[in-house]
Amino acid sequence: MSHDRCGARIAGAYVLGALDTDDAAAAERHLSRCPLCRAEVRDLAVVSTALEGLPLRELLVSLPFAPDRVEGLARRTVERAEAEARESGRRDDRA
Repeated sequence: MSHDRCGARIAGAYVLGALDTDDAAAAERHLSRCPLCRAEVRDLAVVSTALEGLPLRELLVSLPFAPDRVEGLARRTVERAEAEARESGRRDDRA
């Protein structure tokens, strides 16, 4: 995985444990060589840990838009992340 292709997409997925075994191994290899991405992972891990303690239901109720829109946004976000992961895998296979 080259630095220009990993970016925050992979770092975020790595921190959240959302990568499959092969992608996680590739991310770890990249992280072992890339101080920029290691710093990104450290920063995202701090944010992730902080967010874990927040009361999600109360936050959603306080948002200025309907919770059903949040559900749709979450679904679309997951679908997009999965599509990007598939595309990333295809690019890695060609590299």
